Amino acid sequence: MNNSIRRRLFCVTVALAFVSMTNAMANGSAYSRFGIGDRTLFGGSRLYAMANTGLSLHGDGFINLLNPAGLAGITETRITGGFEYQNFSSKDNLGSAKYARGEFQGLAFAFPISKAHGISMLLEATPYSTVRYAVESQGDQLGTTSTQKFYGTGGLTTFSIGGSYSPFKKTIFGLKFNYLFGGINQFNFINFDDPSFTDSELQRYGYHSGSSVTLGGIYHGFADLFNAPSLENLSVGLVFTTPTSLKVREETFRVISTILDTLRIGSRSQEIPTAWGAGISYDFSERYTIAGDVQMQHWKPENFSTQQTVNIRESARFGIGFEARPARGANSFLTAIAYRAGIAYHSSYIKIGNEPIDELLVSGGVGLPIGFGSRMNIGLQVGVRGTTNNNLQQDTIFRLSLSLSASEAWFLTFEEE
Repeated sequence: MNNSIRRRLFCVTVALAFVSMTNAMANGSAYSRFGIGDRTLFGGSRLYAMANTGLSLHGDGFINLLNPAGLAGITETRITGGFEYQNFSSKDNLGSAKYARGEFQGLAFAFPISKAHGISMLLEATPYSTVRYAVESQGDQLGTTSTQKFYGTGGLTTFSIGGSYSPFKKTIFGLKFNYLFGGINQFNFINFDDPSFTDSELQRYGYHSGSSVTLGGIYHGFADLFNAPSLENLSVGLVFTTPTSLKVREETFRVISTILDTLRIGSRSQEIPTAWGAGISYDFSERYTIAGDVQMQHWKPENFSTQQTVNIRESARFGIGFEARPARGANSFLTAIAYRAGIAYHSSYIKIGNEPIDELLVSGGVGLPIGFGSRMNIGLQVGVRGTTNNNLQQDTIFRLSLSLSASEAWFLTFEEE
């Protein structure tokens, strides 16, 4: 990658980060009000259009953010960064509303150290959860009509350092150290129609921080294990993330007229439970890949102090992804395009009354060549979450991802003549 392309990639990355930091609008689903918000899953620029499926994928040309063992196949230094646009169309039994926002999707940097032993290193910064909601309700309080507005912004971010190692033939291990951090702001406004009552505002702010470890493994030696050449391109991946005890520093204030009253300043802990996943993939004709994943996280009610109407349950995610890659020697722009698609079902950790809050999404996208070893990846996800039963909200979600993935030969050694 020449200096001009590298400077452009750097400028785009900085611009996307600025957009992320300046976007504080509460545009999103009311379901992000609960717990730590909407759990974000981003497996990398290649896997986004495959419904973020690919726990067992490894090889050159991409950074696998789902499983650190997937780093072992990279042969050159790679950097990837992206931007995501989201459009929410929400409705309930009383009406509908639309929200839109754009956010920095993540940044990852990986480089090989020993290709013979599958040793590669990773630096990663990606969103872990997002809180963006604005809810309004009307009712009677203290004998008069009032309007309540609930508003929230923020979320958690993950910064990770990891690597991969292949001690045995066709067996890869990976390890990531994760640091979670971020603030969540929540506001509750009460406005009374009767001017003899004083409007009030309740503000809550919590800064979260904690760490975890992710262990991963990929095995692709089934042809030798079973003496079956047809299994040469079969891979299986496993990933496990330890529980996290987040330290939460909380501040709670009440504003009545122009008086600010501090209700509480203190600390508490919040547990993020163990997460695990398993995936399987198969390559056909060196051009086509199909992959399937399952991911689980055992949430419990004691993980959150939340409303009694909300039940916390175990979350599960199932996904299938497909990719068609260019043929070897493709010498034109159109023949060098990669095509991807996927479908996923997510059973979230939220259940309101007897109604589970689940999401079904389909995805698709392309990888466009923009230079040697570099691609512009475009991914689209369309999903439906929730239900209008029992006065709840149903979201139709449109997500568009634009990301750059580039490579360059760093840390090379040359023999002296």
